[in-house]
Amino acid sequence: RGWRVEREAIYRSGRRTPYSQKQRALFWRGGQTHTQRKIYSGAITRRNVTLPSEIGTNVRLCGSHCSLAAGVAPEAWCDYKQLLSLPGHSFAVGFKYTLLCSSLVVRGAHADVPCEKQRTCPRVYEQFWHAGLRTDEHFVSSHNVDDLPDVVGAADRNPQASQIAARGSNYAYHVLDPDFISDYW
Repeated sequence: RGWRVEREAIYRSGRRTPYSQKQRALFWRGGQTHTQRKIYSGAITRRNVTLPSEIGTNVRLCGSHCSLAAGVAPEAWCDYKQLLSLPGHSFAVGFKYTLLCSSLVVRGAHADVPCEKQRTCPRVYEQFWHAGLRTDEHFVSSHNVDDLPDVVGAADRNPQASQIAARGSNYAYHVLDPDFISDYW
């Protein structure tokens, strides 16, 4: 539909349902475009990680890409309180859609943690518009699948969750303005 239409549709869908009325669940759909997708989705669906029982999951790993039957339109993602964002061919495409939803984005496999031989892991798939985004201000981070239950549980109990979700949504909406993007390109 083009970015101008997608941006408006997802942002409006996210605003339609107040955060408190969204489904208390972690949502994700995606194809096998990055190894972390298989790790996270497999651990969740096989229950190798135990998410808090009061938080549902709607997670599905498709083949190389989700078919129309298996996929879910981005506007419907906005029905969930928590949206998992995982790297694929890039980290930017799905991340911008999830941010627009006014749901709390859990950025999985986020490389902002210490590595063995360097201070921090290299950031992969960073885009020009990420510079102003901050963990715990616009989204929350899961650095590996083992910390996901704690991150999801803490996010569910966080009294600031709706504000974090709103800040992420507003940031993505205003920074990714179609005219700005056209000028940038």
